[in-house]
Amino acid sequence: MFLGRAEDGLRWSRAARMMLKRMPAGDDGTIEQRLLSNVGVIHIDQDKLELAEQEFTDALARARALLGPDHPGVTGPLSNLGVVYSERGEFERSIEIDEQVIAIIERALGPDHPELILTLTNMGNMYAATGRFERAEEPLLRARALAERALRPGHPTVAHLTTSLGTIHAVKREHDEAVRVLTRAVELTEQSSGAEHQEVAYPLTNLGHALLGAGRLDDARARFERAVALLEAAGPEQPALAQPLLGLGAVALARGEHARALETFTRALALMEAGYGPTHVDLCAPLTGLGRASLALGDRAGARAALERAVELAESGQGDPNELAEARFALARALGPGEARAATLAKQARAVLAEGGEAFAEQLAEVDAWLAGPVHNDPS
Repeated sequence: MFLGRAEDGLRWSRAARMMLKRMPAGDDGTIEQRLLSNVGVIHIDQDKLELAEQEFTDALARARALLGPDHPGVTGPLSNLGVVYSERGEFERSIEIDEQVIAIIERALGPDHPELILTLTNMGNMYAATGRFERAEEPLLRARALAERALRPGHPTVAHLTTSLGTIHAVKREHDEAVRVLTRAVELTEQSSGAEHQEVAYPLTNLGHALLGAGRLDDARARFERAVALLEAAGPEQPALAQPLLGLGAVALARGEHARALETFTRALALMEAGYGPTHVDLCAPLTGLGRASLALGDRAGARAALERAVELAESGQGDPNELAEARFALARALGPGEARAATLAKQARAVLAEGGEAFAEQLAEVDAWLAGPVHNDPS
């Protein structure tokens, strides 16, 4: 780990690699492989993902040549490649990498080895990122069981995994269980990091969403506001602040506070654009909220612009299909009766929601009611 500037780290690593090339024969090459990985990590920090991919690919090839394809030593650069893919939104490729890493570790070290915890966690998160929450739950439960056995009580990893599992319950509309699990996640995070640490903001935000889903708007707003305060204390312009802001925007929409919602979603969008760039799939959420708030305020043109962009980003990325469904239905409502696309978008949203089963019954009924009648003009 380099404590100075990233440019210094790159320069020192390149110099070390040049020295290695002049070393006598007999070096096993592990130092060079680690240097390649270190340079790749620096490139990730600089958001130079193509360069990072090349460094990790070279490191992986070096590790396989030195150790063999099934040696646990190849899992480091292999996992780093998975990080590059997940950072680019290529979640399927990241999952494929996770499957390879898990298979290598299980063969070499056994199915209950703590080395599996990180990869199982990443796999679960990748499944969740693509809306496959049933698939996500199994690796996350397995990772938490391994962490509880292998790590000290109160370890942050157990808190993080509890947060992820509670979030899956929330997305599946299992609100009571989500509130229970996420309340425990907040407690665990406070124990491991301290009650005023910014890490507490993440389970707090997800608890807020669970409470919002349960209709407990005051409780949800209180959790989101506390999360915002914790993150603002650590840095008011960080992209992570967008997540509780999205929650506050959703509470404002649910209360009919549309101007407040518009302001909150606009701030969340600006933070995410600054942090992730203008084409990241995660921008779908603030854009959808912005579109819904604009429509409710009578700004149909503004709503259409935001929702067209939300749908385009969601369709081009590998994000949550349920978010795409929400964006499509919101755009259908914003288009108005003169647009033939409106019914098509609503039907596309319906197909996704129908696959979600009972968890999305309420949203499905709303789409069905809209499709059964004339195309609605009234903002909502």
